[in-house]
Amino acid sequence: MKITSDINKKNLEESYRVQKIFKERKPYATTLFLLINLLYFLWLEFFGFGSNNIISLIEAGALYTPLVRAGEYYRILTSVFIHIGLIHFAFNNYALYIIGSQLEMFYGSIRFFLIYIFSGIMGSLFSIIFVNEISAGASGALFGLLGALIYFGYNNRAVLGSSFFNNAVTILVLNLLLGFIIPGINVAAHIGGFIGGLLMAITVGYEQKSDIFNIINGFIAMLVLTIGIIYLGFFEKGVYRNEELDNIVYNYYMSVGETDKAKEYMDKVTMFESK
Repeated sequence: MKITSDINKKNLEESYRVQKIFKERKPYATTLFLLINLLYFLWLEFFGFGSNNIISLIEAGALYTPLVRAGEYYRILTSVFIHIGLIHFAFNNYALYIIGSQLEMFYGSIRFFLIYIFSGIMGSLFSIIFVNEISAGASGALFGLLGALIYFGYNNRAVLGSSFFNNAVTILVLNLLLGFIIPGINVAAHIGGFIGGLLMAITVGYEQKSDIFNIINGFIAMLVLTIGIIYLGFFEKGVYRNEELDNIVYNYYMSVGETDKAKEYMDKVTMFESK
């Protein structure tokens, strides 16, 4: 009787744990990020020169390493919510809706918010090191969500089955490979976002797995990564600017009579230029 009682107790505990994992939650953070992305896109399309236009992207806060190095640090975050063209916007926001809604149910809104934002920031910081073009988009943050999904799937293989974890890893690998094959994709942001999302997921945990050991280890790893990337991006290397892009922006400001703004722009992008 005692063995049966113990088995029943264990089954009840496991059932309760599964119910908590799949407890339905409103995707507040996902909805917030989708709304910000939409408002940014509409603003660029209807109040700027369009989301494909260099001037619009620069003025909206897209990531461009020379400007970030010159003090426009806000671009590290604002660029996460900017998308270049309708296809880019539609694809990323559909992925955010599908993955975000599911992941927010697992982690809760606050943890999900932290994972998404830190992943986006890590994607931008990696881009500062490896990219000298204008870049923008939620891809880094989305790869961070994949990192968090893989962490969750790995720790819940007994409940979700190994296929959940394997499928998440497969999606990650395929998307990374596509980034290397298809030109114009910011692979650095994808890798940085994934690492950031994985480490933040380890740090914040989720309702059924959040202990002081993981919190401390995850936080230390995030701190070391952040300091290392900031050092490499802001102190170790010079800035390789895109002269063609800079001339377009400079000539535009000059053509509309904003000579001070044109001079300020060129002063900034050449401030840390590598010779």
